[in-house]
Amino acid sequence: MELDWHMQRSDLAGAGQIELDAEKIDVDESALTLGRLRRVREQMRRFDIEAQMLNEPVNVRYACGARNMQVFSARNGMARYQLVMCQRKLPPSSLS
Repeated sequence: MELDWHMQRSDLAGAGQIELDAEKIDVDESALTLGRLRRVREQMRRFDIEAQMLNEPVNVRYACGARNMQVFSARNGMARYQLVMCQRKLPPSSLS
C-alpha cells in the first residue's frame, strides 16, 4: 500500500523525507524555547496584548516547550492551559 501521495506531485520531484535523530544532532532546546517565547511576546506587544491564555497543545508546546502528554490528556481531558504575559512579572496593581 502506497501512502505517500506527495511523491506523485511533479513540483516535489527529487524531494525526500528528512530523517533526524534528535539524540545525534546538537540542539539547544532552552535557547529554542526562549526564542519562541520571545517571538510570541513580540507579537503580543505588536498587537497590544498584555496576556493570553493558550489551550491548544501545539501552541502551548511552541510557547513554553511543554510536551503533548497524550496519556494525561486522554485520561483527564484537555485541561492544560498556559498563561503568557507580555511582561515577565505581574504589574504591582494586579497583585492586590
